[in-house]
Amino acid sequence: MRLDELLESSIDVVKAAEHLARQHGVEVTLEADGPRKLDLTWLERTRGSKGSGGKFLADLIRLADQHHCQIMLAVWDGEPKLVALYQKFGFEVIDAGQEGEDPIMLRQPST
Repeated sequence: MRLDELLESSIDVVKAAEHLARQHGVEVTLEADGPRKLDLTWLERTRGSKGSGGKFLADLIRLADQHHCQIMLAVWDGEPKLVALYQKFGFEVIDAGQEGEDPIMLRQPST
């Protein structure tokens, strides 16, 4: 597969995720950060019901897995409950950061 095709795959996931976000009533900022790499910088429930953020995340993960894309994110203020939540979705802390920095988490696509 060519590099431009790999990057296109990431962009396809971003476009589909924007549609999913509207369906679930969440606001999301997701960028293609290279071939098969996604950067999730914002996820917030806006008008969806309780749990809609988790449902969106589960759908995003399925979509990313189908396209063999990894997802990277930073947990705002290192909030322990959010770190634990993302770990339940298969994310791992890859950089805990220094004091006052946001930890970086990564989820590799399942095979």
